[in-house]
Amino acid sequence: MEKFRFPWLNETNLSGLPVITERDIHPHHSWERAELFHSFDAGSTEIEFLNLIHALIIATKPLRCLETGTFLGMGAICIAHALRENGTGHLTTLEKDPQLCDKARAALQQSGMSDLVSVICTDSLSFIDNLDDPIDFAFIDSHPSIRHKELSKLINNGILNGLAVCHDTSRLRVKFPIFESRVDIENYMNTLDSLTKHPFVRGTLEFNISRGVRIFQVVSPFMSG
Repeated sequence: MEKFRFPWLNETNLSGLPVITERDIHPHHSWERAELFHSFDAGSTEIEFLNLIHALIIATKPLRCLETGTFLGMGAICIAHALRENGTGHLTTLEKDPQLCDKARAALQQSGMSDLVSVICTDSLSFIDNLDDPIDFAFIDSHPSIRHKELSKLINNGILNGLAVCHDTSRLRVKFPIFESRVDIENYMNTLDSLTKHPFVRGTLEFNISRGVRIFQVVSPFMSG
């Protein structure tokens, strides 16, 4: 962990965890440069992309953050640390698996970040449908078969007014072990492509390295005044 001298890692309990090179976890196209990326396990987001998310939150100062797909809580700890640095904001993170919810809550507690995060064990699509308050920052990283539906609902319902970061978006990957079928891959990618033309989307940024992320800048007319 010595090479990862990032505050959110060194100031949480994650600093003692073993780090794995991305190329040793998932199959990759050589252009994705997976040998330069790292993660704590096969299911968590690459540390380099978590650093990007941390920086985006520091820069944009969101008040209400949403994460779909809590898993073991690595992303939630990263986001919470950035919110603490900002001195404002709260994260709601959604996970359908009760056991993962318990593990994430324990990790957040050990990291001293539990006061900044609400871990909700629920179906993300139903939760988003019932949202009333605006979301200023969203990290979309749930089950691959529904990620595009989550982002579509957040944008179409006018709830998202800020940045959305979508994970696992690289167009270069030969195999996607996390996707159950080629149809899931195509639905995900095609929906993200179509959303770039949505009238509420003002810009996008795409990284086709490692597992990939795509960032959407969304301005909701219902939330912008």
